[in-house]
Amino acid sequence: MTSPSKNLQFLVLILFAILFLGHCSPLTTNSNDAPSPLLKQVCSHTKTLDFCIASLNSDAKVDTKGLSHISLEISLSSAKENNAFISAMLKTTKDPGVKRGLKHCTVNYGGSLYALQ
Repeated sequence: MTSPSKNLQFLVLILFAILFLGHCSPLTTNSNDAPSPLLKQVCSHTKTLDFCIASLNSDAKVDTKGLSHISLEISLSSAKENNAFISAMLKTTKDPGVKRGLKHCTVNYGGSLYALQ
């Protein structure tokens, strides 16, 4: 199981890969929703090619702008969920060291949420 911060890092990496590619080809090439060369190229920069393609191959006609939008929406949703989970943990933990770490996480996720919105 990957950590919440790794998932967010993955999605941000995908977003930057999309923005720097500059291609405008559709992400899929046929009615079977096979990934296009663009999507394969973007996802090839990740450690989890299949997960990337499955996550971002939601619209057969999306271009790089649409792919960027999908990535941002997934990143924002993931960051909100992770921040809520960390906030819940912060309320229940008694360990001072864990509380400090969780507070640090909430600050970082707060910054990520601000940047993504």
